[in-house]
Amino acid sequence: MKLKVTSLSLYSKIGRSIIKNEMPILIFIFFMVLPYRNLIWYPLFIMSIRGMLFVVSDLKSGVIPIGIKNIFYISLLIWVPALLSIFDSYSFERTLKYVLTLPLFSFVSVYIFYRSQDQVQVHRVLYGLLVTVAFWFITVLWQLFDPDNPFSPAGSHNQGIFMRTAGGSLMLGVILGSMLPLISSYFISKGRYWVAGFTVIVMGVFLYYTGTRSGWLSGAFSVAVILILLSIKIKWGVMKTLTSGIIILALGAIIFISVGQLVPGTATRVTKTLEFFKAPSFETFEAASSGRGLIWRDAIEMGRSNMLNGVGADAFRVAHPNYVHDGSEYWLYEWPQKDGSTLLIGASHPHQILLDSFASSGILGLLGLIGVYAIVFQKTVSLFRLGNWLGLGFALAFWSGFLPFNTHNNFYGGWMTAWLFFWIGFIFSFYNRKLTSKISPA
Repeated sequence: MKLKVTSLSLYSKIGRSIIKNEMPILIFIFFMVLPYRNLIWYPLFIMSIRGMLFVVSDLKSGVIPIGIKNIFYISLLIWVPALLSIFDSYSFERTLKYVLTLPLFSFVSVYIFYRSQDQVQVHRVLYGLLVTVAFWFITVLWQLFDPDNPFSPAGSHNQGIFMRTAGGSLMLGVILGSMLPLISSYFISKGRYWVAGFTVIVMGVFLYYTGTRSGWLSGAFSVAVILILLSIKIKWGVMKTLTSGIIILALGAIIFISVGQLVPGTATRVTKTLEFFKAPSFETFEAASSGRGLIWRDAIEMGRSNMLNGVGADAFRVAHPNYVHDGSEYWLYEWPQKDGSTLLIGASHPHQILLDSFASSGILGLLGLIGVYAIVFQKTVSLFRLGNWLGLGFALAFWSGFLPFNTHNNFYGGWMTAWLFFWIGFIFSFYNRKLTSKISPA
């Protein structure tokens, strides 16, 4: 009888611990199952339902925080153009699915907004992210030294991009692009500048190794912004800032040229990138960007021919065959359907956020995206002025993932929409609390 009571007591403690750490656990699961892509919807669904319950509670109380209102303003800036694009969509089914599911992602933001009011929970989330990144780092090192590894196919993608065991892609470069500024800002917020610097170097090499050019841009952007903001905040002065910048550029150049040559996929990208800088032209840009220029040209044509509302949110791949010409035909292929038939489709997306918005939902979508940028930029500046480096880290994670000039990421689609609202929830939570983490002058 005593053993039974003890067991019940143990289960009760475990249950209370799970409830208490609900957000860190769900987010940890979300990141750990990212290679398996389809599994991410389970933790996201739970967070979405919990977010709905928070909104219901707000409506009953009659008090809705400004942060929640801002989340829904951002949602409307994305959702309304997507809804209007449905009338001229090349894939009514795909656009309708996007329109119906987008609100669920908004509620994920609501959930994160409320749960991250507890700073202890946020720090536990960060501990979980550190463990996840460390685990990925180990698997990537394994891939480097063992071509016959269980994680990814051999050849140019044997570098942490694709996960063979998952049957899908991890897109590690895109993810690390957001992790680098977040984790380094976390150490800065604790005054551990040397640890932050070491983190930037290690994660920079890690990010570079993935061979994802959008990740390279995100990493370079993050390092530059963090360096500038630090120099302003702790009053380094012009000479110290320039010296630090030159050292970082020199290290980056050494890594870019030497380390890159050790990895087949990265070496190929490095060589093509250097050829573009040696002899800039459309042809060398195409080689360096894996055909981005041709897709961008077609995307602009899509937007121009459907100026108001585009070809349909998340319908780019279906619309693309109608706009290919002069070389971009190689993007076309037959896509097997569930009924046994095939559908001729093109590139999955334009590999550029602004163009994806313009092509898919026209001027309305582009204006909506600019509105999203404006709101997040205002919150980012406010967090910096408050000296809230941890909140600023989440804001920089957003910007690294959704840089307007990046060359890979799309705007429409389930995974990237989840990624956007994930960071939005944290940003508005920190802004709402107006917590400060002051950095004392060096």
